[in-house]
Amino acid sequence: MEITKLIVAGSLPVILAMILHYAEKNTEFGKWSSMKRQLVIGLAFGMLAVFSTEFSIDIGGAGLNVRDAAPLTAGLLFGGPAGIIAGLIGAAERWFASLWGVGTYTRLAC
Repeated sequence: MEITKLIVAGSLPVILAMILHYAEKNTEFGKWSSMKRQLVIGLAFGMLAVFSTEFSIDIGGAGLNVRDAAPLTAGLLFGGPAGIIAGLIGAAERWFASLWGVGTYTRLAC
């Protein structure tokens, strides 16, 4: 069951990337200004990073997760600003996550 949580969290950045790519090419979202699109994409992937942190697997007090997949996907596929926004959201949540039980081993690194 634990590995299933990790697989689901790891596949969500791919699914979100496909949805946002489709939206950029085929809807009004693609006509928005670049800054607005980067902000929306960064927020979406940032929330996904938060979700991935919360669905971590506990191994000896350390939370094994795929949190970094969301900001990396945002930055590589949609542009640097989206990746930075997503990374800042994910890192801020990871900093505070140790307060509610996610391991503290990697808190400073995040």
